Amino acid sequence: RMRAYLRGSAPFIQVDPLVFLSPSAGMDVPSQNFLLHAILHLVCMKENDGSDEIDCTKNDAIVLNKGNRNMGAVSLLSCAIFISRSLQKSSQLVVEGLIEDGMTGKMSNGQLYSKLMEDFQYLWDAFIAPAGGSLSTLKLSEDVHDSLNSVRRLLVTSIDKVLTKNEPSEVSAVSIARALTSVELTSSLHSLREALLREYTLNVYPVFKRHIFHEWACQEAKDNRFDKHVSSDKYLMSSSYNGMAKGSVKRFLRQVELPKGVSLHRPSPKISSSGNDHFEAHKSQQVSTVALVFGTDVPTDANSATDSCESDRNKPVRRFAAVSLQSDVPPQHGLVPDSIPPVFENYAVVPPFHERPFLGTLRDEKNHRLTVDGWEVSLTNFMLPSGSSGLDDNEWLYCCSLVLRKPSVSVQLKRSRKYLSEQEIGLECVRKLVSEETSSQSKSNSNEEFQSPLVETEFDGGKSRKMIVSSEPSEFNRKLQEQSWSQSVDSSSDVIVGLAVVSDRNESFRMRETLSIVYSDFCRRNICQPLVDILGNFSNSCVESDCLKSILEPYLSFTAGKWVDRPIRDQELQYSEISGTQLMQSLPPVPLALLFITILLEQKVVIASSRRGMLMAASDAIMQLLKPLQWKHLLVPLVPESMMNDLIHYPAPFILGVPTDEKKSAEILSSLPDDVSLVDLDVGRVMLASEFVHDDLSASDGTVAAAGALRSQVLFLAESLGGIVGGAVDDSWASDGPLQIIPHDNNNKVDDFVSIRNICHDFIIELLSGVHSCCLWIEEKCAGDCTNENDPAIIFD
Repeated sequence: RMRAYLRGSAPFIQVDPLVFLSPSAGMDVPSQNFLLHAILHLVCMKENDGSDEIDCTKNDAIVLNKGNRNMGAVSLLSCAIFISRSLQKSSQLVVEGLIEDGMTGKMSNGQLYSKLMEDFQYLWDAFIAPAGGSLSTLKLSEDVHDSLNSVRRLLVTSIDKVLTKNEPSEVSAVSIARALTSVELTSSLHSLREALLREYTLNVYPVFKRHIFHEWACQEAKDNRFDKHVSSDKYLMSSSYNGMAKGSVKRFLRQVELPKGVSLHRPSPKISSSGNDHFEAHKSQQVSTVALVFGTDVPTDANSATDSCESDRNKPVRRFAAVSLQSDVPPQHGLVPDSIPPVFENYAVVPPFHERPFLGTLRDEKNHRLTVDGWEVSLTNFMLPSGSSGLDDNEWLYCCSLVLRKPSVSVQLKRSRKYLSEQEIGLECVRKLVSEETSSQSKSNSNEEFQSPLVETEFDGGKSRKMIVSSEPSEFNRKLQEQSWSQSVDSSSDVIVGLAVVSDRNESFRMRETLSIVYSDFCRRNICQPLVDILGNFSNSCVESDCLKSILEPYLSFTAGKWVDRPIRDQELQYSEISGTQLMQSLPPVPLALLFITILLEQKVVIASSRRGMLMAASDAIMQLLKPLQWKHLLVPLVPESMMNDLIHYPAPFILGVPTDEKKSAEILSSLPDDVSLVDLDVGRVMLASEFVHDDLSASDGTVAAAGALRSQVLFLAESLGGIVGGAVDDSWASDGPLQIIPHDNNNKVDDFVSIRNICHDFIIELLSGVHSCCLWIEEKCAGDCTNENDPAIIFD
């Protein structure tokens, strides 16, 4: 009452602890919501809460927030609530089940016995274990301490009696259930629950009542529009507690500042399963969900130029066509063309080769990325955020793009350039798409070897090629025969055309194989113009967009045959293993271990490489090494050039993939912020953030000294862990050993990555051994359906 008088806050409301701590309070809406405020106070409570004298004229939250946080304080309530609402109920059901089984001579309640054993295991691990249990970290009263030791002793002796009387193979669930429901143990658990509630009521609850959290709860109770009791005292709410206004917990979480080490997460929306088995079976057979064609908007005639809007002309690259590859699936399932974000082309386009170093050009020629007719070819994998929560809970879109670019500045070496006549190029071009009915070409049914849909034909007195498709597109053929798109472009500027496939599942193997076969089939003799003309023809707005699906059908069918009888999960696992192998080949053991430790420390990390597909592979491999932990911060495997400056200065931890073939990359990577570490996959090195590299121990504030000490520990740990990794995958790390070195099998690099993944897994498990984190599900209850107004939250300690 004095607080409300001095500070003009909400009238004080007195809530008896039995209101929200009784076993039946779990189903009571007002009690549950008040309990959430009390739980959050325990999460934020400090060690010296009870010792400070509170000046009610000031914000008491400032005073109460001084000092170290009381770790494990939330277990005072959570353990008592778990015993009353879960463990004691399970014990009662098991007692009834034992009586029933004893009368019938059967064991029909085995699930109840298993559930009781799981509950006792959780009680031990999370709360009462002498080392690691959350209650073991608290300064408890003698009353609670005696009750806790009694439960520990009875629980251990009860189980030991069962194990000593029987062989391990003869121990039954019934015998353990009888031991866990003994009168002594049941009574001891009840005493522990009562002691914990007394401890909270007498020592903690008075502190909560003068805390700012309780003041907010009083305000919410005052604002409760369902409260029919009106108090005449504006400083004291004398009427009985009738709950809080709707949305009180959500508003509370917006105001509270959680202490360091505690994070707030919003769970993903629950999506009801339709149970459409046909859709799942159909989806598993698809190589991708959506196919796209994009390129430089170069009009081929006046009509095309008229059809192009002004905004499209201002874009260097626009989307020509997008088609779903699942025409018989309802649009609410999976991806549709409109689901692909407008920024897709920013991720898919690859810069010209002439901006790369000389050695990079030679490497590109060796990898057949320069064609004899002057086109630069890139086939890359990448991921981008889906931007929607309705895509089967997938937050990423997995993409593979085949990009063909003809630069205004050619990088071909004269000694490798061939002279190609128009007649030679014409022999390779595809002049027409014909239906299967009108074609006399027989198709092979063999699944072992790809049967090309491109066949030789006579055209205008000469030879060329035609393509067999399911249905003949008349308008597409008319535009294709009028003028080839590659000859209509302006050679004074770069020309780009690309084909991409996108899926909401990681089907990178099939997508990449599909586009690779498309390129090999169209571009025989390393001549790119046949494929360029087909893709560029989609720039005409009048052509049939569904023709793209007809063109890809034979290639999709062939690549799907290898995976049709296997779940998509197999392809995801295989991609993860290949990705790990590529990361292992890019980084030596010690830098790889340093990267792993840096990510574990939740630092800001930039991964740089000229190989765009390697950026996606490295991101996926890092996520594999972190298991069973998950990276919950920002992850962008491929950062578009337009977003580099903004994301590099993102304030929270991140993992960013920066392609070094962009114009801005060199400038950005050479001037990274002091708190960003750089991983160069092309050079094979890890450069720690500047905050780690200070060694001046004479700093007055100790900040530099702490940074130097942390750097030394990180490097020492990386060297030790890197030695273990190197010994598992590289013979040279055993060169000083006394035993004969057995040659390492370098042909199976996948097994090497599995070994590294197991080492990292064991390292993380050892770090987490004996540590039990606290995870609280915070969800407001209200009368009726309030799911739309209140979203649940997870407090992770």
